[in-house]
Amino acid sequence: MKTDKCVWGVVLLVAWLAPSSVHAQGAPAVATLTWTQPAASRDNALSYTYQLYPDAATIGTPVTAVTCTALQPTMDPTGQILLTFACTGRYAPLGVGSHAATLSATGNGAESVKTPFSDPIVVTAPDAPRNPKG
Repeated sequence: MKTDKCVWGVVLLVAWLAPSSVHAQGAPAVATLTWTQPAASRDNALSYTYQLYPDAATIGTPVTAVTCTALQPTMDPTGQILLTFACTGRYAPLGVGSHAATLSATGNGAESVKTPFSDPIVVTAPDAPRNPKG
């Protein structure tokens, strides 16, 4: 079994948003994001705290209600087995527009590298009402 210290040293946090757009008005109070998280175990991945950093923010906003499911194990170049988990969490919605964002994981008092999303988070306003009549 690998230690947390080894896992932190050899893995990259890979994140992507699903879905890539939400409506600004009438949207739920939280939005959802999905990423893959390397960790020694599912409990280990769930023990981390996750932070979303939108638009080059220096202070992250917490990702809450995190759940993780095991993916197929892989092997690193040294032959050690790496466990990876598909994780989902919630965050406070962002304002209308396109947002570059990064995601980090914190465990054992150390924060991972902030990993950029593969695509921007795009928040759109709903369509305008049509054919109003007085």
